[in-house]
Amino acid sequence: MMKRNMLWLSLGLAGLCSGSVSAQVSFERLRKTIQEPHNWLMYSGDYAARRYSTLEQIKRDNVHRLAVQWVFQTGTPGPFECTPLLQR
Repeated sequence: MMKRNMLWLSLGLAGLCSGSVSAQVSFERLRKTIQEPHNWLMYSGDYAARRYSTLEQIKRDNVHRLAVQWVFQTGTPGPFECTPLLQR
């Protein structure tokens, strides 16, 4: 039974690895991410890890209207750290 499960697992992994892999976002587009401020294409915003957006939709007079849009439950009890949203 164990050998058969390992065989199916191996075949499944081989199938996944043998398919063509293509990036959803090209390296060139990621390199020029500053030209697309409306698209947050990578973690930290860009390769410089600025974590800063030049967009101006959120302002002091409308920030009170922000609302939670999704929640991720980690399933792990205890504190969970993340990057806060700040307005300059």
